[in-house]
Amino acid sequence: MSDFENYGGQEAPTEENGLPAYTPAPVPQPEPPKRGFGFLKGLVCVLFGIMLGVLCLAFYLAADGRLSYRVEPTAKEESATGRRRRSETSEATQPEDPSAQTAEPVADDEPLLNEQTLKELADIEAYIDDYFFYEQDRQAMRDGLLQGVVRSLPDDYAYYYNEAEFQKLIEEDEGEYCGIGVQVMQDGKTLQITVTKVFKGSPALEAGILPGDILTAVDGMNVQEMDLNTVVTYIRGEPGTTVDLTFFRPSENDYVDVTSGRAKIDTPSVEWEMLDGQIGYIQLEQFIENTYDQYVAALDDLTAQGMKGLIVDVRDDPGGLLDIVVDICDEMVPEGLVISVRDRNGAEENYYSDASQRVSLPTVVLTNGNTASAAEIFTANLQDYGVATVIGTKTFGKGIVQTIIPLSGYKTALKITTAEYYTPNGVCIHGEGIEPDIVVELDEEAQGQAIIPRELDNQLQKAIEVIEDMLD
Repeated sequence: MSDFENYGGQEAPTEENGLPAYTPAPVPQPEPPKRGFGFLKGLVCVLFGIMLGVLCLAFYLAADGRLSYRVEPTAKEESATGRRRRSETSEATQPEDPSAQTAEPVADDEPLLNEQTLKELADIEAYIDDYFFYEQDRQAMRDGLLQGVVRSLPDDYAYYYNEAEFQKLIEEDEGEYCGIGVQVMQDGKTLQITVTKVFKGSPALEAGILPGDILTAVDGMNVQEMDLNTVVTYIRGEPGTTVDLTFFRPSENDYVDVTSGRAKIDTPSVEWEMLDGQIGYIQLEQFIENTYDQYVAALDDLTAQGMKGLIVDVRDDPGGLLDIVVDICDEMVPEGLVISVRDRNGAEENYYSDASQRVSLPTVVLTNGNTASAAEIFTANLQDYGVATVIGTKTFGKGIVQTIIPLSGYKTALKITTAEYYTPNGVCIHGEGIEPDIVVELDEEAQGQAIIPRELDNQLQKAIEVIEDMLD
């Protein structure tokens, strides 16, 4: 994007700003006017100017003080459409019928497609048909109409999937589709898609994609106003193929073009290891079908190695399945409420843990601004029940549930928010997030690195310090 600068009216450059001084060329002096009829000619010009001004003023007043360009319908057009069409290059004229100046607002209990809406929509279509300069795409207009209704809802996550987008969502069931090895998150308000994690050994890591990169285009297609699920389907593809991606990289304040390969990504949802001092470390990537079994395996392995303290890392964890996080919380907290899900009518569905708590060791949970949804349920449970210290930065703040509803007979779908959830302490964290017990910002040197070395991870180092203090 270029900035245009206007140097008009500025002083001429001088030697002090690095440019040679500008000296204007001498202006030739005009010869004295010849005497004769000069005075008479000047008088005629003045009188002519006055007459022209009077005529312009009269014309302006006759036009009621407005200068506009109108396209009036012919008699044929008027009878065919039954309405008056006009196009103006300046201020719109007032309608001749005073009753048509304002439209009655649509009542909340009134059908959206009432007579007034249908008539106004027909008028808009007619004006477009008659006067729109460019070629129309009727399917895009229809999709935009439906999307406009959905996006007008006070719901950052509401989305209408047209036939092509919905087909993309379900086509994974029809063959093998692979990814590039990144984890992304979408801002519900701006629809901005940001890379939150790049997996080890992935094509994305090899291509140079970094956490914090903001995705703007896929194979030359602008994706800045698309739903995350749709964008992900465009990134995925058959193994061995490539995809061209454009990112805005805040650290460089510039756009970068990247070509990444696609491959089958076998990244476990749980990784673990034993740190020095017999401190167990478990990283939860997301809450998917196999996460519970892997988490239990991690606990069993670390316990067998003599674990004395535990760090659970849910930084950059976007969440996942509700039943999986409930099962994992059951291993970590005492008997009680894990989460309460409430719909718009106040109907509740509560999920509980039993008394079979497996872990009663000094525990720390690591969080950041990308810890969201199910990962926040996990964090809130361990914090509310007092079984862990939360360290890092405030979490994302997503405490609502979305449902994708296929529209029968249309091969399209609707996604809307259908419920919100509450933590064991009765708090809805949506838009608020969870404040850590100990706030630790990640050092600038570690930010933006695809894989953060242990020695640069000051948040992890703080967690180790807190566990060691508990063990002393």
